[in-house]
Amino acid sequence: MLRHHLENERGGALPIVIIILVVFSIYGISLLSISVSDAKHASLQEDRTQAYYLARSGAEALSAYIVNNLENLTQGEREAFIDSIDNKTSSPTRLSPEDRGYFEVRLVKSETALTIYATGVIEDSNIRETVTLELLRELIPGENPNPDPIPVFDMAFFATASGTQSNPAIKMSGSTTIKGSVGTNTIGDRSIQLEWSNYIRDGVVYIGPDADPNRVVEGPQKLTNHIPAGVQSLTEVREYPMPAFPDFPDNLPSRGDFTTPWVEGVFYPIYNDGYYNLIEATSTRTITIDLGGGDRIIRVKNLNISQGHIKLQNAGNNGRLIFYVEDAFTMGGSSTINQGGSIAQVMIYYAGGATIDLGGSTSYVGNIFLKNAPINISGSGGVMGNIISGGANINISGNADANTRILYAPNAHINISGSGKIKGAVVGKSFNISGGSDPAIHFLPPDLSQLPSEIFSGGGGNNGGGGNNSEDIINYQLGGWR
Repeated sequence: MLRHHLENERGGALPIVIIILVVFSIYGISLLSISVSDAKHASLQEDRTQAYYLARSGAEALSAYIVNNLENLTQGEREAFIDSIDNKTSSPTRLSPEDRGYFEVRLVKSETALTIYATGVIEDSNIRETVTLELLRELIPGENPNPDPIPVFDMAFFATASGTQSNPAIKMSGSTTIKGSVGTNTIGDRSIQLEWSNYIRDGVVYIGPDADPNRVVEGPQKLTNHIPAGVQSLTEVREYPMPAFPDFPDNLPSRGDFTTPWVEGVFYPIYNDGYYNLIEATSTRTITIDLGGGDRIIRVKNLNISQGHIKLQNAGNNGRLIFYVEDAFTMGGSSTINQGGSIAQVMIYYAGGATIDLGGSTSYVGNIFLKNAPINISGSGGVMGNIISGGANINISGNADANTRILYAPNAHINISGSGKIKGAVVGKSFNISGGSDPAIHFLPPDLSQLPSEIFSGGGGNNGGGGNNSEDIINYQLGGWR
């Protein structure tokens, strides 16, 4: 009986033992699988790390090759050297014959930088890692034996016209006043015309060399009433040449249209240089342009900020947004460009012939160079920056506030009416100032560091001059990794 009982006990324990063995077997296999997986993951991670450092080594090797080869070359030779390796991919290169991997590098040239794309490859695992290194473009100005300096801006306004009684160089009416000195090359009889309530305060009126103030200036009061500081003659005629309008870049990648249709949660960023058919901001939406710490170069046929905004980010210390606008530039409503930013951060070159209207309650902070288009600043529109114009007419009206610093239009007739006003220094061919602004022009010494130095040769600044420089040299300095 006892023996039979023990045999039954042994028979019942056997399945339990088998189950335990199976469980431990599965557990052991799982541990082995996890161990193998961890080992494989660690091996792949090691390969990724090796591929990454191979890529960095390749980028550093190419950057050193470029920098070393640019030494002692003329600007023409530098450009030829860069062009010879631009947009070409190297053959696979190993750091040593025993290496499991290799790197490949490719150089891409843009307006502002040389970008090195380097890829590290581990052959047996086919792991690839890519890094990007930038060499930032900088201009080293050559010596200029015959500098063409920035013109003198030491008066509220200066009229370059000779002027006559029927076509005066300066005409003031209404109750407008000027704060600061005024100048003109005119020597013609009654070529400066004032009415009863017009005054030049805190400054002298300068007329052409050897001219007679009592013949040149016409007003119903004594000259000392209209001009308490008096009238003096210039020692020589002043020249205010029109700077050359720049050529537009023709090597930018084409990017089509950039518009701002409503899509929930959509952000409207521009990160790269490019050539656009249209850039448009409407319905109070904002286009954010990333400067990447340098210059962002954008060429566009039609820039339409009819009711929208452009703001900048990552400007760095000297970053600029440079717009080359071909056909049309529209800004209206309560649109803004670079509101709250620095004047030097934006430069618009406008080649179109259509009049630019900055009306409504628009706000533009930056510089603008008009090839030959008229410009109207009206309503409560405001410009804070420097305006250079080759056009024939500039109108400032309504309650417009042109806080221009410099308005340089030596070929233009400048008309200020209503409550329109200008702060800064103005150069024009002739002036008609009416309405009731007190003052209509308020002289403020301009900050020439805000004026793009490429516009006037000999101007100095970050971008050097032009004109008769012996030779400007484009150099490249190490930028950042991506």
